[in-house]
Amino acid sequence: MIRLFCLLVAFIAAPGQLVFAQVSQSAASVATRPAKPRHLTIANKAWTGDFDKMLERRMIRVYAPFSRSLYFNDNGRERGIAVELVRDWERYLNIKYAKQLAKRPLTIYIVPATRDKLLPDLEEGLADVAIGNLTVTEERLKEADFVPGDEGRRTINEVVVTGPKSPELKSLDDLSGKRLHVRKASSYYDSL
Repeated sequence: MIRLFCLLVAFIAAPGQLVFAQVSQSAASVATRPAKPRHLTIANKAWTGDFDKMLERRMIRVYAPFSRSLYFNDNGRERGIAVELVRDWERYLNIKYAKQLAKRPLTIYIVPATRDKLLPDLEEGLADVAIGNLTVTEERLKEADFVPGDEGRRTINEVVVTGPKSPELKSLDDLSGKRLHVRKASSYYDSL
């Protein structure tokens, strides 16, 4: 505001000479002032809301476990079954809710996560969806909703996998006293 006033006063006082000098000073100060660097904020903040709120926000965060089949990085490109499913879902949602979204489409971000972080981060609001061959258990149903719902659930049979040099197993009693290797985040950990 002060600079504009100075320009007007200079223009009224001496039309050609002072205005040119004032503009030169202004241009020089802009040239020497460094521009603020642009950056993309990627901080993930806790947020919870239902699907309608995700549509309003136009963003869904999907956590997927890093693995050779579900999610992996191939020369800077996301690949895997989870990636293909999520990208198809993103296209479907943008078509189905095109009127509601108007000209700002919904974006789904896939975040690689370790299996032990999938459900806890979902519960803490750091993820909106967790994907990755998650077995539905009674304990997990207390933390999150699963697709398909309870009515579509089926019984899961657990299978013991051994190596070629392992002794033959005829019953679960044969595992008594043996060392078993299971991820703590796996549903098998609880059942063992």
